[in-house]
Amino acid sequence: MNTTKKETETAILVKVKMYVLLAMWIGMCGLATEGCAKVSPKILRSEYHNLNWLPGDCSYHGATMGSNGSVYFSVSTHVAGASARMFEFNPTDRAVRLLCKLEDVIPQSDAVTQGKLHAPITEWKGELYTCTHTAWYYENMEDPVTGRMQTPYPGGYVLAIKTANGTGRVVAKVLHQQPVTAAVGKEKVSMLGEGLITNVFDSQREVMYVGSWPSSILMKVDIATGKSERLAQLQEKGETVGLNEKGFGKAVRTLALDGSGNLFWSNAKGEIWKYDPETEHSATMKTRMESATQIPLPSGRPDLNMWRTIVWDDHSQAFYGVHWGTSWLFKYDPAADLMEPLGPWRSDHMREAEANTDYAQLGLTIGPDHRLYGFVHAPPTKEGLLGSVHLLTYSMEKKAITDHGEIRSDDDKAMIYAESCAVSASGDVYTVGWTEPPIEMQADLRELRRQGPGETIYHPYLISLVQLPAKELKMK
Repeated sequence: MNTTKKETETAILVKVKMYVLLAMWIGMCGLATEGCAKVSPKILRSEYHNLNWLPGDCSYHGATMGSNGSVYFSVSTHVAGASARMFEFNPTDRAVRLLCKLEDVIPQSDAVTQGKLHAPITEWKGELYTCTHTAWYYENMEDPVTGRMQTPYPGGYVLAIKTANGTGRVVAKVLHQQPVTAAVGKEKVSMLGEGLITNVFDSQREVMYVGSWPSSILMKVDIATGKSERLAQLQEKGETVGLNEKGFGKAVRTLALDGSGNLFWSNAKGEIWKYDPETEHSATMKTRMESATQIPLPSGRPDLNMWRTIVWDDHSQAFYGVHWGTSWLFKYDPAADLMEPLGPWRSDHMREAEANTDYAQLGLTIGPDHRLYGFVHAPPTKEGLLGSVHLLTYSMEKKAITDHGEIRSDDDKAMIYAESCAVSASGDVYTVGWTEPPIEMQADLRELRRQGPGETIYHPYLISLVQLPAKELKMK
């Protein structure tokens, strides 16, 4: 692969900005380790499955178990001109197959592509439902590799993809004709419509609730008709303004449904909101997000007083989630409107630190053994890497958090980053994330990664499906 082109002056400036962001990120990692236990973590041996798609560079909320026992997962890309993809892993024949390319469902043009599937994936009647998001965060629309000029992102889509053959269809186009500007650092990114950054699916009513970026708008989509309806403003101005500007609030990353189909979300003010689909009325709950944690919020980041991710447990009729700013696991009973902090959702050697190396991760699910499973970030234990990943579980019966160790392959390749989690009926655990690549792939990966997030500029990571065999976990 030869992707090297003469860089434009703008591309060089972008690169410099990214190096600054990387230095800041590494600095925060160093500060965050103060007060943590100086112990070597346990090693959890796992199997890495190569996807044979080098432009793939992230996966958020991107893994789910299918009714047929397969793992379905999305892989996104920041590479200009490329679109996200959906894959299937069959644990019987241990084969990864490409299920769907988004460019085959949504026609390509000169516009910024549908680079991300940043939202949960839900199987319903033989199809996988999800929604699309932008992966371009620069005011300058010029592709730094080819020099081609792009037009602004057109807005997100709700999609359905058949599990049998990968055929995809557009369920709805949402907010396409409402131009918006996203504030990404000092960049002011023009968009022709909202990206769709999260969703939750109500199978009883056959509607999908969708949260947008950058404006953080809540919408409801009827999947039979494709009709969409705007319901609420999840944050005041969302990420259309910068961090220090009035009205800023991180766009909501996870929406939640209880057993009756009531919708819940939290916002940057620490409020918890409920939408009743029967009355079509929204109201705040009395409980606030401060009750989810037992430590102060990070200095200067009051906007992170909300949950990062949350799941519903039918057995206990309660939500379990992770507080964004402090990485604390909590339980929330919506009927009683009571919040209970359960403990720091961190690796063992980060439990006593004032802050985690990275804010809370999205990967959280309930396994068939009625435990919570999730992946968390920790400081690197191998020189030259940006971090490490640990698997945690929470026993609802024993009310105990267990760190099962740092994820490494049999040949000792480390995992660096993970934002998804799925558990099979047999107890195998899956995630999709950054792993150490073979040396011979690093040059090509460095060129591709320079279009990605600032903290990974020139870091040659590889996206892999990671399988943690149940026999390695030794549950008690």
